[in-house]
Amino acid sequence: MTTREQSADAAAEASAQGKPATGDDGQQLRQEIEQTREHLGQTVEQLVAKVDVKQRAQARVAELTGQAKSMAGQAKSVAARQRERAVPIVRQRAVPLTAATATAALIAALLAAKRRKRRA
Repeated sequence: MTTREQSADAAAEASAQGKPATGDDGQQLRQEIEQTREHLGQTVEQLVAKVDVKQRAQARVAELTGQAKSMAGQAKSVAARQRERAVPIVRQRAVPLTAATATAALIAALLAAKRRKRRA
């Protein structure tokens, strides 16, 4: 039997016998009642929070939005780093690439001209 139950039993017994509860027992009982009320209030708040589906959904949306923003920020950061690494490489290869493109365009133009001559 817990102390709370013993105190409640002692107070009930004293009351049944027509005796007033002693000061210590009465004070302890009041404290226990107050603790029980607080515990009950917390339990009710927890139950109300579980039942409030709209609030829970909004909290989940806020959580997922925060995660998405964080991931977007990370992706942006990674992309910026990759860009910083790629720009010098592209600039180094730009001249050969431009020359190769121009050469390919010249060959395509010559082949097209040659086909036109054959058809004419």
